[in-house]
Amino acid sequence: MSAKEHIDRGLDLANESRWEEALVEFDSALRLDPDNVVALNARALVHIGQGRQDEALKDYASAIRIDPGDSDAFLSRGRMYEDKGDLRAANSDYKAVIELSPEFKVGYYSRARCYEALEQPALAIHDYGSLMELDPDDPEPYVRRGKLHGRMGDFKSAVKDLTAAIERNPTKVDAYYNRGVANRKLGNVHSAIRDYSKVLSFNPGHVNALNNRGNALLANQQFNDAIEDYSAAIEAAPKRPQAYYNRARAYTRLGETQGAIADFRRILELDAGSTLEARAREHLVKLRV
Repeated sequence: MSAKEHIDRGLDLANESRWEEALVEFDSALRLDPDNVVALNARALVHIGQGRQDEALKDYASAIRIDPGDSDAFLSRGRMYEDKGDLRAANSDYKAVIELSPEFKVGYYSRARCYEALEQPALAIHDYGSLMELDPDDPEPYVRRGKLHGRMGDFKSAVKDLTAAIERNPTKVDAYYNRGVANRKLGNVHSAIRDYSKVLSFNPGHVNALNNRGNALLANQQFNDAIEDYSAAIEAAPKRPQAYYNRARAYTRLGETQGAIADFRRILELDAGSTLEARAREHLVKLRV
């Protein structure tokens, strides 16, 4: 039997998750053809399937040594390094992917993700810019760069990028949500409410959007509307304490003391020992409970 025949049989077995049998076939192929890159890459996947990451890394290293132009091997090894937390090694492999296949978007996405984790946002922003040049109609790099701008505190740039993403895909829920966050940080309360409302038109049970829109409504002194959103958030996630705290604040602003007391007490049950619990206790003291 030829090396190719062993590889084909091994791939069929691997597709059925019959790892040990597949490994026998790839080993047989490599005995016949030790420099067969296809067999090395396939055997690496079997090692991963069996939890033998170190063996997989050895096979990817051999494949890259034999064929330094194998961008797939660099990409797979980079993902393994990333999973292991070795972000610098992962970035080195993703750099090789980009150099070998400059039109391959996944290389830029992967490297940008590592740069973010390494707290090198300027380099991540550069990669997202490269993705925008490669495919100007793809909303995803705009979403990711917008979120990154938001984490950096540059909320105006965040709104600009997230708006560009929405222009390219008006159903991009993540873009509306994060633009709502940025608008709220900028003090654009009405714009934030519109963005969160758009999120909820797609996903009525989006807990964070309900809670955040409630906060924006509360800031706009729309207390009853805020309570309605907090109540919906509580119904969707009854064990998350933040919405109880926010609803209690809204009840307090309306003078509905009993409702506020019930919500603050619920926080004591749900979030013992937290900062939120301590704040709830302070409110209960003020309410003379």
